[in-house]
Amino acid sequence: MPRLIVYASCLLLFVACAGLPGAARPPHISLVDFQLAEAGLFEQRYVLLLRLQNPNPRDLGIRGMDYSLAFNGAEFARGVSDRKLVLPAYGEAMVPVELISNLSAALRILTELRGESISYELTGGVTLGNSRTRLPFDYRGELALEPEAQEQAL
Repeated sequence: MPRLIVYASCLLLFVACAGLPGAARPPHISLVDFQLAEAGLFEQRYVLLLRLQNPNPRDLGIRGMDYSLAFNGAEFARGVSDRKLVLPAYGEAMVPVELISNLSAALRILTELRGESISYELTGGVTLGNSRTRLPFDYRGELALEPEAQEQAL
């Protein structure tokens, strides 16, 4: 009799878990724009415009984000955002966020502008709703530097 109770309990638990929705996939995040907002001697603030796309069949309630931006494999700046938003199922949103760098990171990037292109990587995670669930993201791209921009940087 005790085995029957254990088997029945396991079966009920299995059936209950089968009804739960699958784990959410992280949103696709891409960099749309990058602007200097404030420049101080030791710290610079930037505004990034991000496009968030939800690949899930249900809404994603985002309560916050953390992120960092690297150029040519070296971290340039980082930031956090407590902006709350609901990303609709299979929908997208444009989200402005702030990023902070220091003087040494900015100078390092300026010296690397001599090449033909610069690679960048935006990494971080979004935290969902009232839970501790964090969905990581990693977006990579490359910027081609035009000859005029290279000459101006020199």
